[in-house]
Amino acid sequence: MEVKEGSDKDHASIQQNVSNGRDYQLFSFVQNGRGASAIIAKNSGYGFDVLGGVQSMANHMQVIQYPSSGASNQFFRIVEIISDKK
Repeated sequence: MEVKEGSDKDHASIQQNVSNGRDYQLFSFVQNGRGASAIIAKNSGYGFDVLGGVQSMANHMQVIQYPSSGASNQFFRIVEIISDKK
C-alpha cells in the first residue's frame, strides 16, 4: 500500500504497489479502544479515509488520506485470515 505519487496533500488516493520502503509506504496503526484502528501515513501524518464520509458504506469506495476527524469512516478493523492452503 502507498499514498499515490508520495503525495502529502489531503484527498490523495491510497493504492497498492510494490514495496520500496519509502515513507509514503509506511503506516502506523492507532487503536481507538473499540477494536478498530486509524491507519496513519508516515509521510503526511494523515489517516486513511473512506471517501464520502460515514454514509459511504458501499463496496468499491475510494480510500484517500485525509486529516483525522475521528469519524467512523477513518477506522478499520484488522482481521487475521488463516488459510490452510500451502
